[in-house]
Amino acid sequence: MENQTPFQLPNYLTNGNRIFTNLNPSSSTSSIQALEAQLGRLQLLSSVAAVDVFDHSWPPYFMSNHVDSPNFFQPPMHNGVPNNFEAGSSRMWRSGAGEPFIRPSNGNVYGHGRGIRRMAMDGEGYRVVKRVIERGDLRETLNIVEGVKDCIHELMLHPLGNDVVQTLFRFCHEYFIKDLLLSLIGKQDLFLAVCLHSLGQKAVVKLLCRLSNPQHQLLFAVVISHHGVALAKSSGPGHDVLINCFRNLSRQDNEMILLEIAHNSLELAKDKNGCCILPFCILYAEGTLRGVLVTPLIQEARHLSTHFYANFVIQFLIELDQANIGARVIQVLRNKFVELCLSKAGSHVVEKCLGCGEDEAAGIIFEIMENKENWIQVFTNQYGNYVAQKALSVAKGEAYNLLVRAIKSQQHILEFHPYGRSVVAAAVKRKRRSSISNPQCLN
Repeated sequence: MENQTPFQLPNYLTNGNRIFTNLNPSSSTSSIQALEAQLGRLQLLSSVAAVDVFDHSWPPYFMSNHVDSPNFFQPPMHNGVPNNFEAGSSRMWRSGAGEPFIRPSNGNVYGHGRGIRRMAMDGEGYRVVKRVIERGDLRETLNIVEGVKDCIHELMLHPLGNDVVQTLFRFCHEYFIKDLLLSLIGKQDLFLAVCLHSLGQKAVVKLLCRLSNPQHQLLFAVVISHHGVALAKSSGPGHDVLINCFRNLSRQDNEMILLEIAHNSLELAKDKNGCCILPFCILYAEGTLRGVLVTPLIQEARHLSTHFYANFVIQFLIELDQANIGARVIQVLRNKFVELCLSKAGSHVVEKCLGCGEDEAAGIIFEIMENKENWIQVFTNQYGNYVAQKALSVAKGEAYNLLVRAIKSQQHILEFHPYGRSVVAAAVKRKRRSSISNPQCLN
């Protein structure tokens, strides 16, 4: 057999990063179209010329002297003959529907898309495709990538096809990763559907972990930022995609995603699922970006504190207390604590405020106890009595003495109230605990 020219990737693949030197990754104005235009120079079809060098002498897969070669894709065999092998079929393997899978013998190095799709979604065929991918042969991987590209969204939503796609992301060359990435994000509506699917998000995360080229990561971040609100409002799958972006992408890439979240922070805080992901976004944000995220929330703290979902975000901000965030929230809530104590969501926020420190707790207690009617209403409220119990547990000095005197003055009323008696019991418990540690306080 004549010497075959060894297969080599095109020269520009070895220094592909240079084509992006004119693109500024930190610029938020860089559009997906501009990035795709740059990445388009690395289209997979440009490697056909290199493959054609050896294609003319590439032996058919199923000739007797090559059928046992481990370097070629093997169909299921029966008595030494490929299943569904037909005489005069130009030595190609056909699926059950007669679809050709691979035809290297006639110069076509690409696998048939529908054939790959059917195999990847078949109980037996998907195992065969996985073995071919794991073998790592560049030519065979090229065939599979070309077959998967057009149906990648469908495969990622299929239990077996998803396994094939994850295997492809895990074992194939970075060059093919780029091509699969472009196919995946090319249809953004389908890409969003994949991210929101319990199976699809696993494959998306696998792809994200394989992205090592900064420009590919930037392109992925741009697309995710466009769907940031939708992902944040979804349940588990969308949140997993966002959290893995924060963990695997650079700080500059994550800024685009976090800015989109910041612009819709109030909307997300009031959403059932959005209020769960917002604390993660605040934790991953740094410096000025964190300020952009939390400032709208602090400004609307009075309204958000009584919201069924948003109050959890306010509680998180109070506990965070970095750069005096908790103190800023308490300052906004001044003169509203009595009203907050009477609502279910607001009472939780007031309890968090009481735990911020001795000075903050004293200020809140003095505000509540300023008017007799107000504190009696709070102490006998189904939610406010928990605030009173929390105040008794953290109060010190003059604030604690004020609470004790007030409870003693209205003890006959509180003891016969279903909620007030809980406050009296908390005061007695605090006094007993104090007397054990300091017997002089019995007076």
